[in-house]
Amino acid sequence: MSRPSYGDVPPENKDKYLQIIHRNIIYVNRLIDDLFLFSKLDMQKLNFQFASVPIGAFMADLTEEFRLELEERQVRLEYTDMTEKDLPVRLDGKRMHQAIRNIISNALKYGPEESLVIRAVLSIQGDSACIELSDNGPGIPADKLPHIFERFYRIDNERTKDLASTGLGLAIARELVEVHRGKITAASEEGKGTCFTITLPLAG
Repeated sequence: MSRPSYGDVPPENKDKYLQIIHRNIIYVNRLIDDLFLFSKLDMQKLNFQFASVPIGAFMADLTEEFRLELEERQVRLEYTDMTEKDLPVRLDGKRMHQAIRNIISNALKYGPEESLVIRAVLSIQGDSACIELSDNGPGIPADKLPHIFERFYRIDNERTKDLASTGLGLAIARELVEVHRGKITAASEEGKGTCFTITLPLAG
């Protein structure tokens, strides 16, 4: 008995199957990219181009770029610079951009369909620059919060809107921040959103 060909599929089902195939291709491509990046981080073979960068100017440019991008998705990004002087940080701009993008992507995946607000605040705390990224999403359950930076960990597969999520975004963000000799933490309360805090040492 011969197997049915694609031409035997009822027309009303073809689009459905093509959409499933398309989503799976996107997922596999993202997974390959994230695994490749993570393996290079693990083996300390990812090239970094560090420079002394004024953190205020860096964050102003970065948030303006994200603000325009998020506006297309009806998401509001608010940025506040609480620093009195634009102090330098030893930074690889491309890699820190990627770390912050992963955090914002996490807010988009789990946030509300409408009225999502992401707030970025820059401040100086002692000898470190502090970047806070908060959202008004559903928050993270207390029992799951300690695990969010683990590889392949997903808070709730049913709540995420991004079916192509690899579960590596926050783990990669942590690795990238730690290479900068920085630290990333998260605080959250269910129903009241989540706040990620990145601290980076000021350049001597």
